[in-house]
Amino acid sequence: MNLHIAPDDKFLDFFIENEEKYTRTKNRYIVYSSFETLKYSKNSKIEKIGTHLDEITEKIKDINLYESLYIHYLSNLTIDLLNTLDIKIPIVWIFWGADGFSPNRKYSEKTIILPKTKSFYRKYLKNKMIWCKNPEFLYKNYKRYKEKEKQIKSAENKYIQAARKVNYFAHYISEDYEIVKNHTGFNAQFIDFNYISIEQSLNDKIENNINTNNENNVIIGNSEAFTNNHIDVFDLLARHDLSNIDKIYCPLSYGHSDRYKKIVIDYGYQKFSDKFIPLTDFMPLNEYYDLLSNIKIAIYGIVRSQAAGNILTLLLNGTTVLMPQKNTLYKLLKNVGTNIYSLENDLANILKDLKYANVESERKQKNKEKLVLLFGEEKIKEKYNNLLKLK
Repeated sequence: MNLHIAPDDKFLDFFIENEEKYTRTKNRYIVYSSFETLKYSKNSKIEKIGTHLDEITEKIKDINLYESLYIHYLSNLTIDLLNTLDIKIPIVWIFWGADGFSPNRKYSEKTIILPKTKSFYRKYLKNKMIWCKNPEFLYKNYKRYKEKEKQIKSAENKYIQAARKVNYFAHYISEDYEIVKNHTGFNAQFIDFNYISIEQSLNDKIENNINTNNENNVIIGNSEAFTNNHIDVFDLLARHDLSNIDKIYCPLSYGHSDRYKKIVIDYGYQKFSDKFIPLTDFMPLNEYYDLLSNIKIAIYGIVRSQAAGNILTLLLNGTTVLMPQKNTLYKLLKNVGTNIYSLENDLANILKDLKYANVESERKQKNKEKLVLLFGEEKIKEKYNNLLKLK
């Protein structure tokens, strides 16, 4: 039997569904959350626990009796778990992105947050030292700053220590694996894996391209996480004539900081007035797909791999998707021949003549053919078997 440990997230229900359909292996699922009830994970096979290390270690004290340990997202809790227990079974890290490319990680802060968003991030979110003439205040502030720096360094050392205990790194972008490997020095073996197939990413409206209002709508980002680089994207978009754009949606229902969310909302209204529509409440999946089916242009300012489910769904719909060229997912999709567009080079032409953003059946079919090779049901079945039946 395999042991799985994961935070409360929608991915695990997909994982259990696909595991049952494709592999029929024996698995135990433990999901941790600080809330009394789970918000996203609904499968009856899931065991819920809190977020205290002693609680989870007591729950899995027989850990070496399992065949393999699967860590879905390397969080602070699972970092402490790996560094505390003497684990002799294979450890698989199923990588989500944020567990390798965090703004608090110095090797990634320089690359994943763009300049204008970074200025807001540092000003409002990071505990930076504030200079003033009062010596007493300056001394206290300096001590707080140094303590924060010490905490970040300690957390980074724990992260590297835990990563080096991992035997397998499961992800769908090998370039991300190389980046994490270079930083941590781990010797984990790469396993090609992602949670869901493109068939699972579709619903009737996306599949049949039912655009119910025929508006020229834009969507920016996938969450309130500052890795979406909202400020930079807003400024870039606002340079252009948007008179033919009807609505600019911005999902902000989950992420890092309510303070940053307010910054994004205020800045969005400042730049786009009543065209701007922040989405601050979590939407059921079908409702979100309904929204995506009415999007003509999707803009993702993300530099790291993120929002893959959204991006693949939109590409299957034939929607015009723009991303930074240095994004590793952009490079993967470009290399296999999908119609993905460069945020730096293509935005101006698309906004100048919106006919380029119209959904075309040829483009839609081409995207589907290319994506099936990477993420189609048969490929996902193979990936699950490779992941759960380690040799």
